[in-house]
Amino acid sequence: RAKLIALIDELRKRHERDFAQENFLAFVQKVWPGFIYGRHHARMAQEFEKVVSGENKRLIINLGPRHTKSEFGSYLLPAWFLGKNPTKKIIQCSHTSELAVGFGRKVRNLVSNPLYQEVFPDVELQTDSKAAGRWNTNAGGDYFAIGVGGAVTGIGADILIIDDPHAFTLDTLVPTTRGFKTIADIDIGDKVFGPDGKPTSVIAKSDVWENRPVYEVTTDDNVNVECDGGH
Repeated sequence: RAKLIALIDELRKRHERDFAQENFLAFVQKVWPGFIYGRHHARMAQEFEKVVSGENKRLIINLGPRHTKSEFGSYLLPAWFLGKNPTKKIIQCSHTSELAVGFGRKVRNLVSNPLYQEVFPDVELQTDSKAAGRWNTNAGGDYFAIGVGGAVTGIGADILIIDDPHAFTLDTLVPTTRGFKTIADIDIGDKVFGPDGKPTSVIAKSDVWENRPVYEVTTDDNVNVECDGGH
């Protein structure tokens, strides 16, 4: 009887492992015990699976803040992708190298997590390559994190992930239907003028990032704008 129970338990674990290897949401629920499901997560997961399978070559995720875009796209997706394809390569790009390396550190640490090892027991970090911003799998796969303006010449990737590539300063003036407002004062529901000159409703605000190099740019019509390197 004990052997039968042990066999049933082993079969259950094997089924859960196989399912998490093929289903992105199952993987998320396995390695993130506190995950709270929402319908938008299912849609993102479906599209990520198409990217990993090669069915979809380009994907843009547009959602408001705190919708787990970065947790899914810059943390859990690369970990799942390298688990399924440990010989392949990923480049992670953000508007600063610190942010990109931060994602790299989280992915690296997840690969070493026992919960991850239950899903991908054969995938490990290469012992002599564990830097947060540049590390390899034991099968030769590669993860490289870089900020906007950094050099990627000669570095290839099977998947390129771009998360928050640019930002304006908070005092940058934006034309709205009620006059100019700074980015800091823009609220959800405001109407700003888009590139086509038509009013466009603000439906979400992104996070505020601090301590980045800021440049003053003069446009062809002699308008000065302050922005970071991503612009």
